[in-house]
Amino acid sequence: MLTLRIVLEGSEPAIWRTLEIDDGIMLDEAGLALQCAMGWEHAHLQAFHSDPPYERRGAADPITWYEERSRWEIGIGEPQEITTLGQALNAADGELYFEYDFGDCWMHKITVESQRAKARDEAPYRVMDGQLRAPLEDSGGIHGWQEKLSIFRGAPAPDFLDAQHIVDWMHWRGGRWNPLDPAEFRREVANLRLDMLAAQFTGGNGLGRWFETMEPELRRALSVPAAQIGLSLDPAGGAAPPWFVELLRPFAVLIELCSEPVKLTAAGWLPPKVVGELLDRA
Repeated sequence: MLTLRIVLEGSEPAIWRTLEIDDGIMLDEAGLALQCAMGWEHAHLQAFHSDPPYERRGAADPITWYEERSRWEIGIGEPQEITTLGQALNAADGELYFEYDFGDCWMHKITVESQRAKARDEAPYRVMDGQLRAPLEDSGGIHGWQEKLSIFRGAPAPDFLDAQHIVDWMHWRGGRWNPLDPAEFRREVANLRLDMLAAQFTGGNGLGRWFETMEPELRRALSVPAAQIGLSLDPAGGAAPPWFVELLRPFAVLIELCSEPVKLTAAGWLPPKVVGELLDRA
């Protein structure tokens, strides 16, 4: 078991987590665990790097490990699915960089603080501590997030920005069951999400049986709000509340409808047939 310190690059004050994690898990799962720990929503692609990918620090080219779907599109990199976290750390001399969302480029520096033997039946990952919530998804990278935070706290917005629109968007994007508090880190939510990840989002209670009716990607997405309202896969737990299931039904139906490629209209909208089926079913 490794104790990792994960720091979001460029954040001031620092947004960080301390994560205990099994060094034998594959990088694709380790990346999902890091997303849970930080508070990201499994909404974008991820990569691990042996060096900061946008800085030249030495003669050797950095190693980048991509998920299979990224490697298929980009055509370069090493596979996450057959590389363990420990192997990547050894190749990177004990320090890794984790990139989430190749557009906003959320870069995390990962360093090993300590290691110990893993106990029998111990969970593969657990958040121990942290500071500040993660930025909102799609907020424009660390500089965009800091600008939005400044406006959220009352600073005047540049002339080309609508301050009230930005504040409204931040409250809306935070979610009705996860009110936006930039200073808050909810460790219990992170660990609920990690428990769900370790169980592959299935379990012996009502929530687990509901998840089992879905495709894996949808289980992963819906586990985020489920953890935020305190649901778990504990066998003693109950089903997801009916209001929660109904609220998320349109998202589940839309993802199901788009499980096969959908050709958009010339204007970039969903075809009327898909919209009609969505309204009928949701």
